[in-house]
Amino acid sequence: MKRIFALDWGHKGENEEWHDVLMNVWLAAAPKLKKGDTILVENPPTYKAKDWHEKGINILTCHTMASKEHRDEMGFPRLHYYKNDGHRVDALVISDLYQKKPNLFYAWKPNEIKLLYSTFIQIQKTRVAASLREWSIEAKKNGNKTIDFLKSSEQECVKAMNGFGNDNVVYGYTQSIMQIGPKTGGGLVGLADATKFETASKLRRYAGLSVIDNRIQKFRAGESGGYSPDLKALLIKRIGDGIIKSSGTEHMSGYFMDYMTEKEKQQARKPQEIPIDDERNIVGDKLAEDIPGFKKDKILHKDTYAKLKKELEKLGKKTVLIKLSDGHIHNRSIRKAVQLLLEDYWVISRQLQGFPTVPPYATSVAKHVHYRRPRYIPEILEPFDPMRETGWIFNEGLKPWSQACEYIKDKCNGKPHE
Repeated sequence: MKRIFALDWGHKGENEEWHDVLMNVWLAAAPKLKKGDTILVENPPTYKAKDWHEKGINILTCHTMASKEHRDEMGFPRLHYYKNDGHRVDALVISDLYQKKPNLFYAWKPNEIKLLYSTFIQIQKTRVAASLREWSIEAKKNGNKTIDFLKSSEQECVKAMNGFGNDNVVYGYTQSIMQIGPKTGGGLVGLADATKFETASKLRRYAGLSVIDNRIQKFRAGESGGYSPDLKALLIKRIGDGIIKSSGTEHMSGYFMDYMTEKEKQQARKPQEIPIDDERNIVGDKLAEDIPGFKKDKILHKDTYAKLKKELEKLGKKTVLIKLSDGHIHNRSIRKAVQLLLEDYWVISRQLQGFPTVPPYATSVAKHVHYRRPRYIPEILEPFDPMRETGWIFNEGLKPWSQACEYIKDKCNGKPHE
């Protein structure tokens, strides 16, 4: 007998809600799934979906935009924090959408490019560690067979990621961005799915590049990070380093100009009056005034902060004049450059996949007059429109309309976007 279940749950599998679609009843506990059963689910975690898939269970999912729009049509606002019946609402929305528009659902597939990038990083770390022990006694006996094997495995991962260029239009777009190659492009596409974020600022926060309460996002003891450390490392360390190293070369990244613009802006900043108790905004920066026992323009370290505070208290001062160190100026500048790159990636990749976009915060909220166009705009999106509702590019000659997902076909009434 055919069985179809709609499912939604919280983090770590908590508060699962199962709905039997055909019987139209809620289940008190998870059913004993059998081969041939179908599960309707939005964004299933890979570890669960893989287990179901191996057992012969069908997994159907839909685009997040499709479920969001149907949730609105049913009169359920998006719940920011799931409480009480939040998971039941989402399960009901998925169930109802499947019964009314089953063609919007498609078979779940693992994020292969993300898996390839993660595998590449793990192999690379192992190869680097093995290289450090290359001249050990064991290595001399066995030669470099292990390291050669790891190098060839890295190359295979890169070849596989590069193979996505023919099938993944967003991956193809990343390869047109200067200083982004197969490895970093595969990581960006795999780790940052722009279709899951309604605004660029939400993607930026997920990447750990936002400033919250005047503090940059980072993992702190006793606090939830709330972002992807892998994506942040990819943007800052790999892509960011590539942007800096492109300076003075014939392949200089366009985002290097954004880096220099922000750097000049930060260097022109006047010294700031910082409360003497605000250790985190003092340590690591330069002293901008004369204090007994301290040289002006000297970078302040954590071990000298207590002494500085005592001297300031003796003088009856409650604030101290501080200016940014060169290191902090560099960090702010590179963070700004990759923020702009991520913002461009968000708007371009969404339009390439037919998802609606909005203008950036600077023009839509802050009401800045100047609109900054994304760099490296694909020719197919010219003339570029920051508010394009359906920027679908699946036209004949580029990618056949037959390969467009059903959600996009439904949005365009079954016809390619002109």
